[in-house]
Amino acid sequence: MKTDSLLKWLPSLVVLSGLAALLTGCDAQEMQKPISMAVPNMDHLPLVDHPEYLNWSKFPIGTTIKRRNEIVNDNGVVVVLTTLKLIELSDKIAIVESQTTVEREGRIDEKPPQTFDYYAKFRLMEGLTIERYSLPAPNAKKTGSEEIDVAGVKMMTDVYECEGMLESGKIGIKLWRSDDFPGRVVRTETDFRDPTKSSSKEVTVSLIRPDESK
Repeated sequence: MKTDSLLKWLPSLVVLSGLAALLTGCDAQEMQKPISMAVPNMDHLPLVDHPEYLNWSKFPIGTTIKRRNEIVNDNGVVVVLTTLKLIELSDKIAIVESQTTVEREGRIDEKPPQTFDYYAKFRLMEGLTIERYSLPAPNAKKTGSEEIDVAGVKMMTDVYECEGMLESGKIGIKLWRSDDFPGRVVRTETDFRDPTKSSSKEVTVSLIRPDESK
């Protein structure tokens, strides 16, 4: 099982390395470095509630959401379908399974499922506030609130925006989020701002509760 990482905000784009780089944090990230065998003592750090655990713990095991991301450029359209399902929940941890399917040019590539572990509590690193940790990305700014349609239901959401950088130049990201919806992120739009006018739009298309899946 994969432990929590900066991908906690947007697990649906993990399999697309390019888009994952955009949305894990609009700031560029270094490649993962070797981990030292010596584990520092973190008992002095404050123990705080994990935002993703607090979110998923509101829902029963089996709660499932499906997202559809459409990526458009001069070469055509790529559709990424992501399913997130709460498979385990206790007073200590919530485990969410993510499965992604990529559709392009008549081909379907179904990725193997992976899991994300969200512990109820974690040690907050020095110099980091829980408010900053809870942002969709390190440099994201809340720009307002908006009522949008989420899987057929009107829902009030918080709107965040940030910029990132790719080899082709800057990209802009706009994200809608609600703490009352599984996974919190309900819509994401990315403008690649390049000559090809590439863009992507991810929306939540369905919410399946355990009592509805029978």
